[in-house]
Amino acid sequence: HLSELVAQVDEEQAFNYLFEMESPDIKKLYPYLKSGNDSSKLRLLEIVGQRGDQSAVEIIQEITDSANSEVSSAANLALRRLFGRTAP
Repeated sequence: HLSELVAQVDEEQAFNYLFEMESPDIKKLYPYLKSGNDSSKLRLLEIVGQRGDQSAVEIIQEITDSANSEVSSAANLALRRLFGRTAP
């Protein structure tokens, strides 16, 4: 079921459903950040950046080196959001 939602993350309804997942379940999206297409990665990075936690940092840092500059920028934004939320 989750893989179907991730495959449709470009559609608003699927995005909203994934965005509203329970916080512990957001971690289930992390593997898709490594394997998804660039369009899906952009949307998933938005979700993880706003809803994820420090456990996502390592995965997102890997994506900052993406050959696709849009994906790289989205990964950097996700990191800033994560660090901004956890800063003292």
